[in-house]
Amino acid sequence: MDRIRYDKVLEECALKKDIQVLPFGDQTVIGERGINLSGGQKQRLQIARALYQDADIYLFDDPFSAVDAHTGSHLFKVLKGGRIKQAGRYDDLMNSGSKFMELVNARNQVLSVIDSIKASFGSHETKFMEEDRVEVESEGTKRQQRV
Repeated sequence: MDRIRYDKVLEECALKKDIQVLPFGDQTVIGERGINLSGGQKQRLQIARALYQDADIYLFDDPFSAVDAHTGSHLFKVLKGGRIKQAGRYDDLMNSGSKFMELVNARNQVLSVIDSIKASFGSHETKFMEEDRVEVESEGTKRQQRV
């Protein structure tokens, strides 16, 4: 774990105060068997998890919907530092001839190739399974048996 990065992400996502009030700090279990978080806390936690991963591209779907205006402004400054390239509704971004559209199309092409490889592998698997069968005579009757 990169402690410096971790602390910076907590600060940028306005989570330090939240963690301080949790019974076991950042080791507190949340969810079904642990404590519950507010919608805003969940949203900030998800953004923090994404930022800690240090990806090249982040796709957020309405990241400020569950946070108050002050926290939303704080989070926006974090995202702005990382250069928001585009924002808008999915259909608008797809129709804009943008890099987002290129990214989605590239993803779809990769998924199509993966699907064709799976289909090809599946048909080869069936062919091999059929070649594994041999005819065996047993008590005067012919039947197929897998080897």
